[in-house]
Amino acid sequence: MMGSISRRHFLSAAGLMGAAGAMGAMAGCAPRMAGAEENPLSNTTLPEGEEVVLSDGTVWKGTPPEIAALGASTMPLEELNRRRKAYVDSQTEFVADDGTVVPAPYVKMRALIHTHGFGCGEGLNKEMFVRMMDTFTEEQAEAYLDMPWGKDFTVNEYYHKCQQEGIERTYEECKELWS
Repeated sequence: MMGSISRRHFLSAAGLMGAAGAMGAMAGCAPRMAGAEENPLSNTTLPEGEEVVLSDGTVWKGTPPEIAALGASTMPLEELNRRRKAYVDSQTEFVADDGTVVPAPYVKMRALIHTHGFGCGEGLNKEMFVRMMDTFTEEQAEAYLDMPWGKDFTVNEYYHKCQQEGIERTYEECKELWS
């Protein structure tokens, strides 16, 4: 049961969660993630001699210190998305002080939104998830997390990605979610 949420509604909700994100992107910064000792997205320098080889063979040796000192980054989108995926995948359900359990798909969706710009606020509490839980089913949240990140894509590309990753989602379901 996918409901009647459209891609446009999802993007609108994501925009509401991270309204200040554009300012952060222009400043070249990444948010400090709630509960994280070290934000894997904000550390854009690499230890001496380390490098990241991207899928096209390009070698990224980290952001030069003089650029990092200005709060900017040269991190390629592919590396940012790799780190973003690792962070989102590491999220689990959230248990509030009163024992309320927020299922993992909503926590992961919040984490993904939180990795853009200034994020969606520090500290976790159950109120942070109310709008998301009212707007999306768990299944919809999981489906949106399965969509390609950081690029425009067609419904065919989304369906192909689902097929490649062994996600049992029909073309019609992909089309309904994508539209």
